[in-house]
Amino acid sequence: MNLKDIANRRFGRLVAIRPTDQIRHHTRVWLCHCDCGNACLVPLNDLTNKIVRSCGCLSRESRKEKVKMLRKAREKSLVDGTDVSVLISAPDKRSQTGVRGVCPDRGKYRAYITFQGKRHYLGRYEKPEDAAKARQQAEDRLWGEFFEKHPELKEGKKDIGKKFG
Repeated sequence: MNLKDIANRRFGRLVAIRPTDQIRHHTRVWLCHCDCGNACLVPLNDLTNKIVRSCGCLSRESRKEKVKMLRKAREKSLVDGTDVSVLISAPDKRSQTGVRGVCPDRGKYRAYITFQGKRHYLGRYEKPEDAAKARQQAEDRLWGEFFEKHPELKEGKKDIGKKFG
């Protein structure tokens, strides 16, 4: 096999050090050092075709940055630690009942509600109407004080009781 000498060449954050005895994907594998201090083995084609540019640290950093950005965006939609967009959103279009917090459960209907990161199970009911009523009562109880403090947010809230009413 023809050895291409790429020693001391930079490929993104990697610097090729020396070829190894390994062959991967019909190409020689090189020992590389990353700017972060790690060493890694990378096939020559992955280096020259810009498929691999780091030991993995670049991917981890960009993932951390994306998570940080998403958290900041989510924090902007929080009011008193509550994600208002979730409170006022309609049921998921894949919902089997068409009611948020009500789902089929072994021949009955289970009702639940999540508020400020805690899920409250409200029971299992014979009819979806009963589960929807329990869900509505829990909304009134749990969300009532929140919406009293922020009446401007209640405008967008959907009344799930209308589904079966």
